Formats: sequence, structure tokens, C-alpha cells
Amino acid sequence: MIAKIIFKLEPPKARVVTYAFRITLITVYFIAGFHKLNSGFFSTNGSCSAYVEIMNIKLLYGKNPFTHHYLGWFAQVSTIIIEMIVPFGILFKSTRKITVIILACFHFYLNLCGFYNFSTFAALLIAGSTINLDTKELPESLLKSFKYFLFFCIFSAASTKFLWWLRVLPARQLVTYGSVIYNIGWIILFYGLIKLSNNYATKYKFSWLHPAIFFVILFWGIQGYIGLSTASSLSMFSNLTTEKEHCNHFIIDTKKTKIWNFEEDYVVITNIPKECKLSEIKLVQNYGIPRIELKRNIMLWKKFRQPLPCTLVYKGETIFVPDLRNSKFSTYEMKWWYRFLYYRRIIVNNNECLW
Repeated sequence: MIAKIIFKLEPPKARVVTYAFRITLITVYFIAGFHKLNSGFFSTNGSCSAYVEIMNIKLLYGKNPFTHHYLGWFAQVSTIIIEMIVPFGILFKSTRKITVIILACFHFYLNLCGFYNFSTFAALLIAGSTINLDTKELPESLLKSFKYFLFFCIFSAASTKFLWWLRVLPARQLVTYGSVIYNIGWIILFYGLIKLSNNYATKYKFSWLHPAIFFVILFWGIQGYIGLSTASSLSMFSNLTTEKEHCNHFIIDTKKTKIWNFEEDYVVITNIPKECKLSEIKLVQNYGIPRIELKRNIMLWKKFRQPLPCTLVYKGETIFVPDLRNSKFSTYEMKWWYRFLYYRRIIVNNNECLW
């Protein structure tokens, strides 16, 4: 339905849409890369670049062989270049095709680890940035590429879910199975897009929509540096930490930029008795959890009709809590706008790759 509306637009308005896609693509990639400019990502221990590298080596060889640190360094630097520099090539006819090829290969590699949810969003942005909307219709060959891509997306998701339900394959093999199927559709889609990626030039048409898109995405992405959400802000797999005392970004010092201190007011659940059967609470054990996020979790955990005992550390004090649901941590005062804030787990003692 949205595609039909877009293709009915006159050329000047269609160019506004094209550049809206391009600004979105460049800004999203740039912020994702900017978050990775930190000591954790460029570390030889616990870097998310090494995590992806090892996952794919296991896929190819079935084990984790020794990998030289130069390979990790190459992955780190190339990721920054691909995310922060390469997307600008989508703006120019002469570099558009090579930009699409590089981004397609980058996501093909990431898809092997099962990261095809973000890749599908990236495919939408790349397609919207390269298709000539002035023609008011898609070439038949490209339309077929989209149909095949959608088929393999649906088939990958449905068959993986079905095999998981049957319990016939281990989780890692399921990810590999789904990734291979998804990448078949990925290749078909980008074969069609690459053929059409630089066969026309688009004259820029200004619209106030463009700066609006830029500033909305910018705020969404950098809000963690001022003390707001650190989850779902393009910081996934970046090794970024933004707490004032442990900020590891090369450029931004959150001691100087933070306005709100929700992230600094956190607890660490250090021990959970074996009798506690709630798996969700075990996922946050030994991680810092901002109290605002803990309160949200407790509201969800109240559906679990059994006590939630644990030992936690708060402001340097070790506390045994018989039941989190009825503790002082469940009475944290939540203002109406707090419901829009989401925080990642806080890594306390080491460098670790987290979503």
C-alpha cells in the first residue's frame, strides 16, 4: 500500500522520498558506527567484532580455530569504515553501485550469524535509496527479485520456527539453517538492485522532512549519552558503556554530557536461589540493572506467582531480598515518561559483547 502511494507521486515529491531514504540510511549507519568508537570494541578481548568473526568461523569449520589478532583488527576497522563512511556513496551516481555492493556483502556476512532482522530493515533503506521513483513503476525484473526475497524471508522464519518446535536441531544449527535460506533471497534481491543502482541521477529536492528525519534519528541514537535509553538506540553489538565512571567512548565523556542519572542508580543481582524458577531474572544475574529498568521488570515478573528471592548489591551494600515483588525496589516512583526509557544490562567487571 505504501509503495503504491509512493509511485503515484510526481517526480519532485518522489525525489523528496528518495532523499528521505538516503538520509535515513546514512544517519542510521553513521550512528551505529559512532557508538563503536570505544575501547571495548577495539579490544582484543570481548570485542563484538571478534564475536561475529568467531561465530562465522565456527559456521565454516565447525569449531573455533586460532584467529590472529590482525584479523580482529581488520574486522574492527572495516566495520567502522563500512558504517561511517561507505553509506555516503549512496548520494552519488558514480559511487552508488559500489556502495550497494559493499553494504550487501556486509549484511550477507552478518546474516550468517542470524542478524537478518536488521538486514531486512537495511534492505528497505537501500532499495528506497536506489530505485528510480520518477518512473512511477518498478521494472518487472526487480519486482520479481522482491517477490523472491519475501518468499525466502517467510520460508526461513516459518521453517526455522517449525524445526525449533520439533526440537530436531540444536539452536546454533537452526540459526545457520535460517541464515542460509534467508541469504538465498538476499542474493536474488541485491542482484536486481545492483543492476539498477547507478543508471540514473537524482537532483536533490529540499524538504523540511529531511532535517526532521535527521534530528529524530540523531536524538534516538545519542540519547544514551545524556542519560536516557541505552537499549534500542543503535548501540547493539557495540561494546559501548555510558555510565559516568565506566564510559569507554573515545570522543564523548558522559561525565560532561549526562543530564539524567538513571543508569548510575543501579543494582547488581549477585545470587538467585535454585528454587527460583523464573528464567528471566537469571538473565540479569551479575549484571547491573538501573532501578528504573528493574522496576519495569518487577512489574512483569509479578505475573510469576511465586516469591522472587535474591541477593543484590545496591550502593555498595549487600542486601538479601526475600521477594523482589514486595521489596523497596518495587516501589520505585515512575513518572509517566519513564515508560519510554529502556536500558541495557550494565557490564560490571569486564568487556563483553551484548546485544
